[in-house]
Parts: sequence; C-alpha cells; structure tokens
Amino acid sequence: MTSATQNTRILLASRPDGEPTAENFRLETVPLPEPGEGEVLLRTIYLSLDPYMRGRMSAARSYAAPVEVGSVMEGGTVAEVVESRDPSLAVGDIVLAHLGWQSYGVAPAAHVRRLDPGSRADLDGRRRARHARVHRLRGSRRDRQAPGRRDRRGGGRCRPGGLGGGADRPHQGCSGGRHRRRS
Repeated sequence: MTSATQNTRILLASRPDGEPTAENFRLETVPLPEPGEGEVLLRTIYLSLDPYMRGRMSAARSYAAPVEVGSVMEGGTVAEVVESRDPSLAVGDIVLAHLGWQSYGVAPAAHVRRLDPGSRADLDGRRRARHARVHRLRGSRRDRQAPGRRDRRGGGRCRPGGLGGGADRPHQGCSGGRHRRRS
C-alpha cells in the first residue's frame, strides 16, 4: 500500500471555445481510489500529452469519443503499481496504462501492459511497427519523393534532371545516384 492518501486530478470544467485556457480545467484533490479484485492502483510517472486531446475536449463528432465535462482528462500514462489485487502484477512493476490526467488511478490488470524499464525493446518494437504501418499505407518514401524535397539519406536536395539533363542521369543533389529520373 502507498503512503499517499490523496489523488490530484485535472478535470474538464468546460468545453474550450478556440484554444483551451486554464478556465477550461479544474484541479481536484480526492481520496485515493481502492482497487477491487483483479485491479491495480497505479501512480503516474509519465503522462502523454498529444494533439488528439484537443479534439476530445470538443463535443463535435470525431474518431475519438469526447471527454465529458466534469470527467478526468484522457491521456496515456506510464505508471508504477503501488497496490495489486491481481497475481499477474506485483508492487513496483512499471506499466503502460490509460489513467488520464491524475496522480493515481485504478485500472483492471488485464487493461495494462507491463513494461521492462531496463529494455528499449518495448519502445523500439512499437516504433518499428508504427513505421511499417505508415509505409504500407503510403508506399515507399522513394515513390513519394517530390522534386525539391530533402533527400534524408543523401543530405542534399533532390532536383529533377542531371547536370546534362539526360533521362539516365541521377537527380542533382542526391548522394550516390539513388534516385533516377523517370522517363
């Protein structure tokens, strides 16, 4: 059990009209929640603040459900297990959870993912998976390279046409002739 007895959380007080201001939020201190059977009490270590949250503050139709006025703001978290009522997670485990903007929260153990803080495998694996998904959807970067766009691999700018202007000449500025002019 943790020695803390209070939970600080930020609630959506009103829907923003334009950019969010401090008046759109309310800071609240409440007693710590008690985990039930199969749940864990988590202490937030890191909170992810993402652009999609702006859309969740609005009642307009969106791909994500809006946060209700008076509810804790949504947000992904990295948290430490401070009390466990589930055998799959122990006190001290570090997990990925969705607690929102609060110091502590309760979540079902089945809805959190244990992380290994000594390994970058979790982060690197997600990054590689996201990279692969993006490229499957968009096609390869080479196919999208627009004239005048920076060639990250070569460090120069790709400009259509070689020095002699022939169709078989590499674009100007590309290292090693990676890009060839298309006929």
